[in-house]
Amino acid sequence: MSIFKKDDSGPVDIRKIRFGLKLKFSLILSVIMITVISILSVVMYLNQKNLLEQERNTKASILTHILSGHAEYYLDKTVKTADKELELKYRTIRTEALNYKNFNDDIEKIILTDETGRVKFSTENADYKRKDIFPYIKKSLGQQKEELEFYDFSERVSSGAVAKKQKPSDGNFFKKIINLFSKDEKKINTLSLRAITYPIFLHKGNVIELLDDFKKNYRKYHESNPIVKNKIYDTLLKKYEDTLSDEFKREVIRKRPVSKKITKAGDIDFLFHELFGNIMILRDRRVNRDERWMFRDAWLIAEKRNKENAYLKDNPAKAKGINDLIISRMETIAAKVEGVRRLGTIAIIFNIDKINAELDRTIDRVSLFALIMIIVCLIAFRFVLVFMIRNLKKLEKWAGSVSEGNLDTKIVINTNDEIGRLGDIFNNMIDQVAIKYHLEKFLSSSAISMIRRKSDSAAELQLGGTERRNLVFLFSDVRGFTSFSEKNDPSIVMEVLSHYLDLQSNVIIPNKGDIDSYIGDEIMAHFRGENNVERAIDSAIGIMKAIAKENALRQKERRPIFEVGIGIHGGDVVVGNIGTKTRMVFTCIGDAVNLSARLCSNAGAGEILISKSIYDRSKKKYSGINSAPISVKGKDKPINIVKIKV
Repeated sequence: MSIFKKDDSGPVDIRKIRFGLKLKFSLILSVIMITVISILSVVMYLNQKNLLEQERNTKASILTHILSGHAEYYLDKTVKTADKELELKYRTIRTEALNYKNFNDDIEKIILTDETGRVKFSTENADYKRKDIFPYIKKSLGQQKEELEFYDFSERVSSGAVAKKQKPSDGNFFKKIINLFSKDEKKINTLSLRAITYPIFLHKGNVIELLDDFKKNYRKYHESNPIVKNKIYDTLLKKYEDTLSDEFKREVIRKRPVSKKITKAGDIDFLFHELFGNIMILRDRRVNRDERWMFRDAWLIAEKRNKENAYLKDNPAKAKGINDLIISRMETIAAKVEGVRRLGTIAIIFNIDKINAELDRTIDRVSLFALIMIIVCLIAFRFVLVFMIRNLKKLEKWAGSVSEGNLDTKIVINTNDEIGRLGDIFNNMIDQVAIKYHLEKFLSSSAISMIRRKSDSAAELQLGGTERRNLVFLFSDVRGFTSFSEKNDPSIVMEVLSHYLDLQSNVIIPNKGDIDSYIGDEIMAHFRGENNVERAIDSAIGIMKAIAKENALRQKERRPIFEVGIGIHGGDVVVGNIGTKTRMVFTCIGDAVNLSARLCSNAGAGEILISKSIYDRSKKKYSGINSAPISVKGKDKPINIVKIKV
């Protein structure tokens, strides 16, 4: 067992363990655990934050739903309500708001205002004395949709007030220590708040009914025939007769003209104009000075007169334009009346600091849970690693024993996992190594070297397997290399020769050529399959170009240069493994091989000689010169050849 004998010098090539698997896996697991648990913690925190957000919005939505009905009734000035009923509605609003605030400690206060922003109810008495409008109330009064709106702001209050508004456990620990030793009792603090507002709109009463009738009938009236117009007008007049002024009714009943040829009777524009004006008066809504003219009928009378004159002058296009102007202005007035529906707003003020304190407590709980999980997992993983490393140590000890030549040593690992399977594979491997070691006694050293270089030696160690193939052969010989090898160091000779052979191989292989052998400074290659003639010639030309390029570089560097001569021929040959059972080679035998070698021998430096018969088989047009036929050994007649130009 010569190759496995113990080396007294010791295993100097075996590295020492400085960063072992225990530490590696512990660090990897720590990073993974910390990453995963951190992500889970962030997800839990965000979920908790979203839940608190949803809870706050739900609280606001529920409270506005509870209060909006009572608030609408309480704020609606178009309904004549007894004082007792108003007092009852106020008490209901107050009771519901206070109860809701008491059960939700994150609510600072609840406010109800009218459409001017004046406070009609608040859970804080100081708000009744406030003269200016809260910014969030002002923003809510400008809303066009009945939906919750959010407004974040901060409020400066004294430290004592903050302490009353927050739980004893709220706030950061260090802040509480600082406040404990602080001598300034009147220190000013900032309180983070969020106002959730909801506008109160009128959903019932004559305002809504009038606007609905306007949207339903006004355009329809102007687009209908006289019969339908009269029907629409009579229905609306009868419906709103009680809300019309006496003066308007006298003008309509008597059909008294308000201007020459202009009367309000039967005209839906005058009817809606009167009704809209009455609504604004009833709701006690003031109109801007620059818009008051729209609620006076002077402009309507004037436009009606202009429209009548346009018809008299046979100018229907102008009359239509005036009518469209009247319709547009009436719809603008209706939009102004639409604003009358806004009765006020409800505002619920939340203490964001308390909500954030709850989130801080959640972070503390999650962080503590994450830390415990990491510690428990690392301890458990350490026990698993110790068990796994113990088996790996067994493998290490066994491998060291084998390296000392103890091929009879077996490793025993009693686990049904990958390490146990690896132990079985190693035991089987040692059995096979021992068998091959004994077989070395019956083989030569060269055969052993050849077998070790092959990945599938069994298929290549069979004799025979011959067959006949039609191949094209390329022989390339380095000229002048024999004398160079006699005058230079062997290492230099081998280096230069290997370099020139490598240049040629790098051309042959890409052209799908197979290199049979290297015979000293000569290459034998063959080409099979389609276009094998063209690929052989292309390889020869490529070799000449590569050699010329290399020689130019070497000449600049004043290093020795070499040329090659190439011979090409083809034909049927016998291919297979020949030799004996103790020594064999895979080779090609036939006249085509011999003739290719002869052509190479006759080629001068930098020449490519190809037989005329093979040249004629080429499908490409190569630049060639017919040379004088040459006589070769074994041939009765001279061989016609062609010299390929590069």
